Amino acid sequence: MRTKKNESRDEEVPHKPAVAYSSEDKAKRNIEAKLDALSYILDLCVESQENAKKVFEAVEKDDGDAILLPKSQRQFLIWSDISLLKSLGYQGEGFRRTGNGTLNRYTTLHSQVEELTSNLWKELQTQRERRAESTESQLRKALKRERMRTATLERDIIELRRQLQNESEERIAAQEKLKEFGRQYGHIILREGKKESAKVLSLEKAGRGDGKR
Repeated sequence: MRTKKNESRDEEVPHKPAVAYSSEDKAKRNIEAKLDALSYILDLCVESQENAKKVFEAVEKDDGDAILLPKSQRQFLIWSDISLLKSLGYQGEGFRRTGNGTLNRYTTLHSQVEELTSNLWKELQTQRERRAESTESQLRKALKRERMRTATLERDIIELRRQLQNESEERIAAQEKLKEFGRQYGHIILREGKKESAKVLSLEKAGRGDGKR
């Protein structure tokens, strides 16, 4: 049985107007839209290093006041710029600033903000380190290829010099042999040459004599 005291207490309980519930619902959807956007970027970064590089470079190059990607809960609350999201092909709805008190009313969403923000930046840092390692590995491989190419060229040059040296030595040796041959047999060749010349002259004279007859 309800007493007058209880009835009086029920009458004192304030009831929120419908517009208040509507505002709370919009505030909650606004937080959820931001979380959806963070999840989208995280998935892209996990998907490929190129996506992570694009996100990281966009954030590092930005020197404006707007927050392109929140790093903390405070930045998450004031985050409203979706230019980075659009450049990444995001099709979700936009969002606006969020009050700290609004986020505190939703414990689950509050913890998701901390978790997603932390995971996203850890992934970006991980991908950046992997990219640096990959670049370093590529440089090491390029340096190794260059050293191998240089070593091959050096071997070719050494071999070419050896061949030239051999040819030079062979040419000198041949010249020495010719000189030695000339010293040993030059007088014979000269003598025989004179004999042959005498024979030719004799034949020529004989030919002329026959022609006069």
